Amino acid sequence: MATAVLQPVIDEERTLPEGGSWYDVHKATEHLLERIGLELDTDRAYVFHFRGDTLHNTHEWVREGTTPYREQLAAIPSEELPSFSKELRNGKQVIVYRAGDIKDVSPVEYAELMREGIQSLMLQPIFMPGSDRVVCGFVGVDSCSTQRLWRTGELIPRLQYAGNVIFALHSLSELILGSSPVPEEEDVPFNARPEYIHRFSKYLFDSVEEQRREARKRFKDSNALLSDNDMDLLGTLVEAARERLVKQFTMDPSASSALSAARDSFHTDRKTMLTPALWTAAGIADDDIRHFHELCKRRWHELKPDIEPYTHCRDVGYCRFMYRNGTLRPLKHKAFFQTKPEYNVIVGTTPRPFNRMPDDVRESPVLIKMLQTLLEEVWADELGPEVHVGVHPVRVRNFTTEEIHNNAHATLEGTHVDSTERVAVIMIERHNVAEGHGVTALYKKETPMGLRRDREEDEQELEKLRIMEVTLRAPFEGISFVDMEFKHDGSPVAAEDPSQKCWRSVCLVMCRRALTAESPVDSRVIDGYTPRSPQRRKAQQ
Repeated sequence: MATAVLQPVIDEERTLPEGGSWYDVHKATEHLLERIGLELDTDRAYVFHFRGDTLHNTHEWVREGTTPYREQLAAIPSEELPSFSKELRNGKQVIVYRAGDIKDVSPVEYAELMREGIQSLMLQPIFMPGSDRVVCGFVGVDSCSTQRLWRTGELIPRLQYAGNVIFALHSLSELILGSSPVPEEEDVPFNARPEYIHRFSKYLFDSVEEQRREARKRFKDSNALLSDNDMDLLGTLVEAARERLVKQFTMDPSASSALSAARDSFHTDRKTMLTPALWTAAGIADDDIRHFHELCKRRWHELKPDIEPYTHCRDVGYCRFMYRNGTLRPLKHKAFFQTKPEYNVIVGTTPRPFNRMPDDVRESPVLIKMLQTLLEEVWADELGPEVHVGVHPVRVRNFTTEEIHNNAHATLEGTHVDSTERVAVIMIERHNVAEGHGVTALYKKETPMGLRRDREEDEQELEKLRIMEVTLRAPFEGISFVDMEFKHDGSPVAAEDPSQKCWRSVCLVMCRRALTAESPVDSRVIDGYTPRSPQRRKAQQ
């Protein structure tokens, strides 16, 4: 019978005092890696966590006489292992039987294997429970003393199970103690992804007995990954943590149902309403939402005018993010543009020089959490592990400086697509806008481009093609849809009191899968907030 790897450091009654701990997560991880290494007869076993573009080797076990490399690999950019990083982030295993086999196809990785004296290697990506797209990191083993003809059918399931257990234990530690396996100085903290913690914790909460059976199935009875003592303690730990988990992640029934309703509606209809309760269900505190709303209202009034012919009635801004395996990182500011002239009828392919969104909005934890909620919950990770995100603040107004006019257009281009994959229109502020004005409408996919509702002949046709029309009123109320499945527009803004200023401020979120040099060339319309790579453009010529 294997000895316990979870060494409790709590009192004898196994209560959970404030600030206390239930086990040394680092020692437990090292013990687990040792068992993996010995069970699979390797020279090294290790864990890497993904944080944005960085790989973090947080734990390592080495056989006696084998050189450790954890400290040297504590934080390395993905581009230092480009081939391995790409495969793992796409959820693919990396298996090397002989280091020499990759010398020509992956020279960077080959040089690293030679540096570490690795002859054979096997890496297994670890997915967030409930997702087959979001990769959180990986576990791996090396053979340095000899080449290995890995029996993948037998070894991969063991490695995957062991990795799931390790990542789940790390998540439980983070949930209770806030102790990240990644060094504290890392600029993207572990708790930036509470849903990640939640799912891994729930993975253990709901299946302690299943873990016991799984350990016996994956590993020899005489050397199970987790012993009976471990399983008993694990049951005690998850029960002790259950109240904390419920308190942190479970909201009132109406809020919780708002999240599931939005997800189910989007999955079925490819469109959904976003209620303010959705953000509460996502774990954003009411005070944080209120403070962020006040910040947005101020900053939207500071936006710069759009290009002609919108200059007199519309203010805009822009920022971009890269979403990669659960982490959002801001990208360098650049002009917004669309690559298809017919989908940018105002200025063709001319870049639209939108001003950069203020940093206090762009870097707000509330905005980051809202974007993660859309990507991971409402859209259910459909776009995969790597997504380009554009955030586009817009204010439509009936005045120029102090002069009030009656020509406040939201979309002069009429019915259109944003030439992206997912769109969300989120209300910030609606001030002195007359009823029936400043609305957002969706139309059938076959609706012609460029029809305008303010033209009588166009409206007669649009009326037959309109699927829905919504008036967003409450702060952070919104609508989301699959861009290419519908056409959409926004109606002009008119004042309820024509003698006073009026405006409608919204935040547009536009997302699509990342484009790379290896992306297939196809006829799909691509939005312009991240240009196609030079290699892609060359391939199309």
